[in-house]
Amino acid sequence: MLDIKLLREHTAEFKEALAKKKVDPSLIDTMLKLDEEKRDMQTQLENLQAEQNKLAKEIPTAAAADRPALVEHSKSLKEKAKYLEPTVAQLTNELNSILFTVPNIPHDSVPAGKDEHDNIEMKKWGIVPEIAKPIDHVELATRLGILDLDRAAKMSGTRFSV
Repeated sequence: MLDIKLLREHTAEFKEALAKKKVDPSLIDTMLKLDEEKRDMQTQLENLQAEQNKLAKEIPTAAAADRPALVEHSKSLKEKAKYLEPTVAQLTNELNSILFTVPNIPHDSVPAGKDEHDNIEMKKWGIVPEIAKPIDHVELATRLGILDLDRAAKMSGTRFSV
Protein backbone atom coordinates (compact mmCIF):
# COMPACT_ATOMS: atom_id res chain seq x y z
CA MET A 1 0.00 0.00 0.00
CA LEU A 2 1.24 3.47 -0.83
CA ASP A 3 2.17 5.84 1.98
CA ILE A 4 -0.30 8.72 1.93
CA LYS A 5 2.26 11.11 3.43
CA LEU A 6 4.68 10.32 0.62
CA LEU A 7 1.84 10.76 -1.84
CA ARG A 8 1.10 14.24 -0.44
CA GLU A 9 4.75 15.27 -0.69
CA HIS A 10 5.42 13.88 -4.19
CA THR A 11 2.09 14.20 -6.00
CA ALA A 12 3.49 15.05 -9.43
CA GLU A 13 5.94 12.13 -9.39
CA PHE A 14 3.18 9.70 -8.42
CA LYS A 15 0.88 10.97 -11.18
CA GLU A 16 3.63 10.56 -13.74
CA ALA A 17 4.48 7.07 -12.50
CA LEU A 18 0.86 5.93 -12.53
CA ALA A 19 0.44 7.27 -16.06
CA LYS A 20 3.37 5.03 -17.03
CA LYS A 21 1.41 2.05 -15.68
CA LYS A 22 -1.74 3.11 -17.54
CA VAL A 23 -3.56 4.00 -14.32
CA ASP A 24 -5.69 7.14 -14.30
CA PRO A 25 -3.59 9.83 -12.55
CA SER A 26 -6.75 11.61 -11.35
CA LEU A 27 -6.97 8.78 -8.80
CA ILE A 28 -4.24 10.64 -6.89
CA ASP A 29 -6.45 13.74 -6.67
CA THR A 30 -9.32 11.61 -5.38
CA MET A 31 -7.10 10.07 -2.70
CA LEU A 32 -5.71 13.45 -1.64
CA LYS A 33 -9.22 14.93 -1.40
CA LEU A 34 -10.38 11.99 0.76
CA ASP A 35 -7.25 12.29 2.88
CA GLU A 36 -7.84 16.00 3.44
CA GLU A 37 -11.48 15.43 4.41
CA LYS A 38 -10.48 12.63 6.77
CA ARG A 39 -7.76 14.70 8.43
CA ASP A 40 -10.13 17.68 8.86
CA MET A 41 -12.80 15.47 10.44
CA GLN A 42 -10.18 13.74 12.60
CA THR A 43 -8.93 17.12 13.84
CA GLN A 44 -12.50 18.22 14.65
CA LEU A 45 -13.08 14.96 16.52
CA GLU A 46 -9.86 15.29 18.50
CA ASN A 47 -10.70 18.91 19.40
CA LEU A 48 -14.14 17.83 20.63
CA GLN A 49 -12.62 15.06 22.71
CA ALA A 50 -10.02 17.44 24.16
CA GLU A 51 -12.76 19.89 25.11
CA GLN A 52 -14.78 17.05 26.68
CA ASN A 53 -11.76 16.05 28.74
CA LYS A 54 -11.25 19.64 29.83
CA LEU A 55 -14.90 19.91 30.88
CA ALA A 56 -14.71 16.61 32.74
CA LYS A 57 -11.99 18.14 34.92
CA GLU A 58 -13.84 21.46 35.36
CA ILE A 59 -17.27 20.07 36.29
CA PRO A 60 -16.32 18.68 39.74
CA THR A 61 -14.66 21.94 40.77
CA ALA A 62 -17.25 24.29 39.22
CA ALA A 63 -19.78 26.19 41.24
CA ALA A 64 -23.05 24.32 41.79
CA ALA A 65 -24.97 26.86 39.69
CA ASP A 66 -22.61 26.41 36.71
CA ARG A 67 -22.54 22.61 36.71
CA PRO A 68 -25.81 21.95 34.80
CA ALA A 69 -24.69 24.20 31.93
CA LEU A 70 -21.27 22.53 31.81
CA VAL A 71 -22.84 19.05 31.86
CA GLU A 72 -25.22 20.05 29.05
CA HIS A 73 -22.32 21.44 27.01
CA SER A 74 -20.38 18.21 27.60
CA LYS A 75 -23.37 16.16 26.39
CA SER A 76 -23.64 18.25 23.21
CA LEU A 77 -19.92 17.71 22.55
CA LYS A 78 -20.41 13.97 23.02
CA GLU A 79 -23.28 13.99 20.48
CA LYS A 80 -21.13 15.80 17.92
CA ALA A 81 -18.34 13.30 18.50
CA LYS A 82 -20.78 10.40 17.99
CA TYR A 83 -21.58 11.87 14.57
CA LEU A 84 -17.94 12.43 13.59
CA GLU A 85 -16.53 9.03 14.64
CA PRO A 86 -18.35 6.96 11.99
CA THR A 87 -17.65 9.62 9.37
CA VAL A 88 -13.92 9.48 10.10
CA ALA A 89 -14.04 5.66 10.00
CA GLN A 90 -15.91 5.69 6.69
CA LEU A 91 -13.45 8.15 5.11
CA THR A 92 -10.54 6.06 6.38
CA ASN A 93 -12.05 2.90 4.87
CA GLU A 94 -12.70 4.63 1.54
CA LEU A 95 -9.17 5.98 1.41
CA ASN A 96 -7.62 2.63 2.32
CA SER A 97 -9.70 0.76 -0.24
CA ILE A 98 -8.37 3.07 -2.96
CA LEU A 99 -4.81 2.92 -1.63
CA PHE A 100 -4.93 -0.89 -1.72
CA THR A 101 -5.86 -0.86 -5.41
CA VAL A 102 -3.19 1.58 -6.58
CA PRO A 103 -0.09 -0.20 -7.86
CA ASN A 104 3.41 0.58 -6.68
CA ILE A 105 5.25 3.10 -8.77
CA PRO A 106 7.76 1.70 -11.24
CA HIS A 107 11.46 2.45 -11.05
CA ASP A 108 12.67 5.30 -13.25
CA SER A 109 14.51 2.82 -15.47
CA VAL A 110 11.30 0.98 -16.38
CA PRO A 111 10.15 1.93 -19.89
CA ALA A 112 6.56 2.95 -20.50
CA GLY A 113 4.72 0.42 -22.65
CA LYS A 114 1.35 -1.08 -23.48
CA ASP A 115 1.98 -4.44 -21.81
CA GLU A 116 4.67 -6.90 -20.69
CA HIS A 117 5.86 -7.32 -24.29
CA ASP A 118 7.35 -3.81 -24.14
CA ASN A 119 9.62 -4.82 -21.25
CA ILE A 120 13.35 -4.82 -21.85
CA GLU A 121 15.47 -7.81 -20.85
CA MET A 122 18.23 -6.35 -18.68
CA LYS A 123 20.27 -9.43 -17.90
CA LYS A 124 20.40 -13.08 -18.82
CA TRP A 125 22.54 -15.77 -17.23
CA GLY A 126 22.92 -19.49 -17.40
CA ILE A 127 21.79 -21.79 -20.15
CA VAL A 128 18.12 -21.56 -21.02
CA PRO A 129 16.85 -25.12 -21.59
CA GLU A 130 14.86 -25.97 -24.69
CA ILE A 131 11.65 -27.73 -23.67
CA ALA A 132 9.67 -29.34 -26.48
CA LYS A 133 6.25 -29.26 -24.80
CA PRO A 134 6.37 -27.03 -21.72
CA ILE A 135 3.62 -27.37 -19.11
CA ASP A 136 2.55 -24.84 -16.52
CA HIS A 137 3.43 -25.11 -12.84
CA VAL A 138 -0.07 -26.20 -11.77
CA GLU A 139 -0.10 -29.19 -14.09
CA LEU A 140 3.48 -30.11 -13.16
CA ALA A 141 2.80 -29.93 -9.41
CA THR A 142 -0.41 -31.94 -9.79
CA ARG A 143 1.44 -34.65 -11.72
CA LEU A 144 4.12 -34.76 -9.04
CA GLY A 145 1.44 -35.15 -6.36
CA ILE A 146 2.52 -32.04 -4.44
CA LEU A 147 -0.60 -30.01 -5.23
CA ASP A 148 -4.20 -30.95 -4.46
CA LEU A 149 -6.55 -28.31 -5.89
CA ASP A 150 -9.75 -30.25 -5.14
CA ARG A 151 -8.95 -30.58 -1.44
CA ALA A 152 -7.78 -26.96 -1.29
CA ALA A 153 -11.07 -25.77 -2.79
CA LYS A 154 -13.00 -27.73 -0.15
CA MET A 155 -10.87 -26.31 2.68
CA SER A 156 -10.51 -22.67 1.75
CA GLY A 157 -12.44 -21.91 -1.41
CA THR A 158 -11.41 -21.56 -5.00
CA ARG A 159 -8.02 -20.34 -6.23
CA PHE A 160 -6.10 -21.65 -3.22
CA SER A 161 -3.70 -24.54 -3.16
CA VAL A 162 -2.51 -27.07 -0.61
